[in-house]
Amino acid sequence: MKLWAVTLQQLGVRLDDYVAVDNRLNSVTRWNNLWNDNKPQVFSDEEMDTACKVIDDGYAVLENYQKVANNGKSLAFKSDAKPIDPTTQEEIPWTSYKGNEGLTGYTGANGPTKGEKAWTFPIGLAWESKPAIEGDRVYISSPGVRTTMYCLDINTGDVIWNTKQEIEIMGDQLYHAPNNQSSPVVLKDHIMFRELGARAIEGQQKMLFWWTKKQVRLSGK
Repeated sequence: MKLWAVTLQQLGVRLDDYVAVDNRLNSVTRWNNLWNDNKPQVFSDEEMDTACKVIDDGYAVLENYQKVANNGKSLAFKSDAKPIDPTTQEEIPWTSYKGNEGLTGYTGANGPTKGEKAWTFPIGLAWESKPAIEGDRVYISSPGVRTTMYCLDINTGDVIWNTKQEIEIMGDQLYHAPNNQSSPVVLKDHIMFRELGARAIEGQQKMLFWWTKKQVRLSGK
């Protein structure tokens, strides 16, 4: 089931409903036997029944997501924002998604009434961070194993550069290393983001990093 979910996430499918199922499964099964002297988990009859029900629900969710991946059609959407004239509106220099710490920024400009897919780029499971755009470049956080950020060409979706980190994979755990789950902030010459530990946001895992727009790591603290 998890391998199917990973395949779908690589196709760029949002897995919100599957994440909820996975959380239910984690309440019944161990995350990794490495922290239990590699002893196999013994289930009671009630726990086994619960786990089987959750797995059935998980496959049902993934089947629906697979239909979305196979379809490939654009989704229509509506907007009730009062339109403005983009030719007369003063430019607002946002440095991050929605422009401020309260995430209250918005535009009243006319938007598309039907989205036509230009390109997709997989970044991982359903994630809270949003991309930042400057000129023809898109900066995207990644919760992945070895990459924390991508810089993409806005016209093609091609990777211009990405960050790398050396990590140790433990068992089947793909998110063991520190990773990035913050929306990037665009500065004059650098990109700033917050890097967090894979299983917590406490202690020394809290890190702020600055990258030059030419992909050179300067500092972190």
